[in-house]
Amino acid sequence: MCDLAWALARPSDHLEHLYARRHGTEMEVVVFLLAESPAAAKATVETFGQRLLSYSPLLDGWRVKEISPLKLGEDPLP
Repeated sequence: MCDLAWALARPSDHLEHLYARRHGTEMEVVVFLLAESPAAAKATVETFGQRLLSYSPLLDGWRVKEISPLKLGEDPLP
């Protein structure tokens, strides 16, 4: 998944780092990128995710379930 994601990343995505791990039938992909705001980060990841899913027939039927932008240093747990 990571190799495909890097191959499809564009300079305008400002991708810095990513990792993926599988949870049963689901795949969690964490994307670190540079963005002006959380809304801009979410929009970039939505576009990037759709590009990734539409590229490979192996991902047919997959979908983006959730996008949760965080600022660096922010605790993701309440």
